[in-house]
Amino acid sequence: MNKREPGIKEKLDSLAKAAREELVSDFELILEHRYLIVALAATLVGIALFSNPPPPGRVVLAAGAPGSSYSAFAEKYKKFSLRAG
Repeated sequence: MNKREPGIKEKLDSLAKAAREELVSDFELILEHRYLIVALAATLVGIALFSNPPPPGRVVLAAGAPGSSYSAFAEKYKKFSLRAG
């Protein structure tokens, strides 16, 4: 009773069969839960479309050279924004 080791072809066939079975089981799982998947996807799209993004954490204003009118405006705006919050 001499059992021979499986060759490369048998090993590859066995691996291919296991991969097919795994893909079929994954596909069946997706089909079983398709309504849940669609509902979750629709919820995520709705949230993305209808939610407002948070305000920025900081504001950067390019103001020009010191002493210029742009710089003076930036200083006024800085004081205003600090008061306004």
